[in-house]
Amino acid sequence: MRKSIFILFAIFSIISCDPESGRHLQTFTGFGYGLQGADWTGTCATGGLQSPINIDTNSGSCDNSLAFDISFSSAVNITMSDEGTMMKGTGEISQIYATDINGLLTGYTAQYFVFHAPSEHQIEGNSYPLEMQIVHYINPLFAQKAQTTFTYAIVSILFELSDTPNAMITTINPTTVSVDPLLVDFNTLLGATYSQTVPYYAYQGSFTTPTCDENVNYYVISTPMGISSTQLALFTAKYAGNSNFASGNGNNRGLKDVNDRTIKKGGVECEEQFVYFFSFLILYIFINYFIFKLL
Repeated sequence: MRKSIFILFAIFSIISCDPESGRHLQTFTGFGYGLQGADWTGTCATGGLQSPINIDTNSGSCDNSLAFDISFSSAVNITMSDEGTMMKGTGEISQIYATDINGLLTGYTAQYFVFHAPSEHQIEGNSYPLEMQIVHYINPLFAQKAQTTFTYAIVSILFELSDTPNAMITTINPTTVSVDPLLVDFNTLLGATYSQTVPYYAYQGSFTTPTCDENVNYYVISTPMGISSTQLALFTAKYAGNSNFASGNGNNRGLKDVNDRTIKKGGVECEEQFVYFFSFLILYIFINYFIFKLL
């Protein structure tokens, strides 16, 4: 699926750099995490499609028709910056061609990525030590069609503790400001894990920082990457372990209500389809048995 979609739409990447997309970059100042976002105003307080959420797998539906194709750059210059509330890496590290929960296929190009420690999203009530959110903006050809108001796609990669250091974290050193742009091969660092078909959850939500605009298609990958305790300590020292930062809270927004939103699971063979096939097979056998008896 990944290869076929990428080949079909690769031509879009030639013009995927939207000259106006720079004005869409989020800012990360003027707010804090002391109350995990409970004191934020505007859409952050009144919106019905707010993120992050706890993904309850029992309330979601499996959908084999979903497509999710992410291609990572093999050579891209990035810069790491300290935004005060989080560390941000700027660079077009990936492209996505994916369907949303309604089956609409859209292409996006990455603008930047940020880290939240601990994770903002939860799966079945389980929090993770770290979450990397790769923020993508809609490609121009898809934007011109004006078929969707969800002009952003955020890919969330969760991390769990491991005895082995994470090669990407080591390479980009994400808790340190870049003096010069760093040339990085994200295809090697992430492509081997996430460029293939992987289980993920798709839903529609918002940015998790003010102004909390509700125009984001989320793709939360359910298979976490590993990170060593030493690497995680770098983030902890800046946020959850720092009494001067949000009174020792992490830089994660509190969970928001799902509000009957649709959550779909992709990247897997749906079990219900096997159940339907098995039930049909049993019914077929019984019908043929009774027909045989009547002959």
